Amino acid sequence: LLFERSVEYTPPVLQALDPGTLVPRPVAVVAPRVEIGTKTAFNLSKIVEVPGIDPLLVQTDTGWMAFDGNGFRDLPGWDADRIGYNARIFRVGPQVLIQSIKGVFRLTEELASEWVETFPETQSPSSASINWLEEAGLFVVTSPVAGPVYTSRDFVNFDKTPSPSPIKSAVAALPDRPGMLLVGPDGLYTLEAECPGGG
Repeated sequence: LLFERSVEYTPPVLQALDPGTLVPRPVAVVAPRVEIGTKTAFNLSKIVEVPGIDPLLVQTDTGWMAFDGNGFRDLPGWDADRIGYNARIFRVGPQVLIQSIKGVFRLTEELASEWVETFPETQSPSSASINWLEEAGLFVVTSPVAGPVYTSRDFVNFDKTPSPSPIKSAVAALPDRPGMLLVGPDGLYTLEAECPGGG
């Protein structure tokens, strides 16, 4: 504890395992995202697999790229300055979304990112809760702090849903009808949704 020993920094390397082998091969085309401090170095890269999307999404030192098992390709609009760091990539119903401190983005079929300019103003878009009600064909957005609930059918136009109390969070879809259980500061509420076509 009384001595410090300097260790030479070795940059991390992305590696891949080919089918039928347990020997990794370095992928030298890209470099992982690394944060270097005075005495530490952190590998902050992420590798994300999204259901329905073939390539893996890999965070590198310059942004995000797609890896199909053979090579990498750039993703349009995914640079770090635009998307931000610590992005969350996930599927919600028919949409694949990116949430970060820069906002909420939607993925196109070509894996380009489109900023959802109309996403509701919340305290923090990166931590807003986005849920999908399958039977109603409805997105439900709640703020990370108590606030209004927003709904959308196309993830472009959002409507504020009247509520007798600010909502803290969404719990789960109701099992017996199109709707969602919500938590307010004074108890539980339900969002009762209509099925598409006025059902």
